Amino acid sequence: MGSRPAEIGVGAEIWWLVVGAAVVGSLRWADMANRKTLEQARRQARERLAKAQQERAEREGRSVDDAAEVMRARTRVGEVDEWEAERIGAVALEADRKRAEHHKAAAAAVARMRARGDSIQTIALLADIPESQVRKYLRAGATSRREEEAGADAPPAAPAPGAVGGAEDTEAADASAWPLSAASTS
Repeated sequence: MGSRPAEIGVGAEIWWLVVGAAVVGSLRWADMANRKTLEQARRQARERLAKAQQERAEREGRSVDDAAEVMRARTRVGEVDEWEAERIGAVALEADRKRAEHHKAAAAAVARMRARGDSIQTIALLADIPESQVRKYLRAGATSRREEEAGADAPPAAPAPGAVGGAEDTEAADASAWPLSAASTS
């Protein structure tokens, strides 16, 4: 027996045909299996792609919402800055008025002490302030007395336009606006 098919015989040829047909059939079956697997792979890839696109769209939607929240919060921060500036201005005015009121009260007390005959040095020692401050209070008290005397000789001034009443109404309104008014501390 040789290795050539011509020497094999007719039975062998049939065998080769059967085996060959089986191989070709299995190749066709494998090809169909591959085709089915390829279709499944394409379908699965499309599903994964659609899912990824949906997740990306949802993520972008959340990003847009968060960006809007950032813009809204920054606008609110600006509004708070404006509100703070207004409040600081109002508080600064109130603080200046209160300081002036307290300086006036201190100047009046220093003037009373000086009128009783106390020296500047004694007043400074008792009040625990520098002598220069005592002198400032005395000058301020003298200026305020001159203004009061000039105001007493002059006819009463007309209230400012839009004012409810005279100085008494303004002082009463200011005293009631401040929680620690002179009436509540004495």
